[in-house]
Amino acid sequence: MQIRWSLPVALTLTTLAAQAAPNAPEPPVTPVAPVVAAAPAAPALTSGLFLQNFDRTVRPQDDLYRFVNGTWLKTNEIPADKSNYGSFTLLSDEAERNLRVIVEEAAAANAAPGSAQQLVGDFYSSYMDEAKAEQLGLAATARTRPHRGHR
Repeated sequence: MQIRWSLPVALTLTTLAAQAAPNAPEPPVTPVAPVVAAAPAAPALTSGLFLQNFDRTVRPQDDLYRFVNGTWLKTNEIPADKSNYGSFTLLSDEAERNLRVIVEEAAAANAAPGSAQQLVGDFYSSYMDEAKAEQLGLAATARTRPHRGHR
């Protein structure tokens, strides 16, 4: 029975003892100025529009496409082998040039047998060997073509 009332009595005595203790003076609080770190200067926002391509002789409400792209259309020629030409076509052309350099270097290299460079080089060399292709004719592709004739 004594256990039930001992916890409340202990809490009450602790509270009374804490209140009866002399209060020590609090140390003076000195105000601290908030530390504000200098934020780095934000980069200037730029538009995705190339203002130098705008054709100011065309009113935007008459022909927005010519207004926005008119100067570019006047100063850039679309290659004869293309129906259009823009940034993605330019990227595609550069990728093709880069790939050609890679495979030509692989074909010219004396790479280790079985290496990726040797395999790519041999494949490209066999593709470019017109004399061998003419000699073999369609027989060279017979292994890779499925049979389409009657049996």
